[in-house]
Amino acid sequence: MLHSILPHITDGSSIGTLPSSLKAMVVAGIFNSKKCPVLWIVSDTDEMYRTVDDLNLFIDTGDVCGFIPYDVRPYEEDSPSKEVVSKRISVLHGLLKGRPLVVVAPIDAITSSTIGKQDFI
Repeated sequence: MLHSILPHITDGSSIGTLPSSLKAMVVAGIFNSKKCPVLWIVSDTDEMYRTVDDLNLFIDTGDVCGFIPYDVRPYEEDSPSKEVVSKRISVLHGLLKGRPLVVVAPIDAITSSTIGKQDFI
């Protein structure tokens, strides 16, 4: 079935309103055939965790990463937790090393600032 769907998707840039499990299967098919990084943007953290779970049915769990948002609100004096910072750096490091990954990220995770590429060297 996947082989009949993939040719109809142009560059995998958008897979529209398919059910989430079918989206995961299509993204997994694209990832497994091209072995290149894939960014899947979702609306919130709960959807990110559901999407990662769906993808783990089709892709090795080491190739799927959730890019979690910082756990602080804007204009607060708090710093993000070390666990959140560590997970974000781990995803960025894997991408910079050229590792093919499927990164699932909520919008607020990709719109916030992060460590620069020059800081990894």
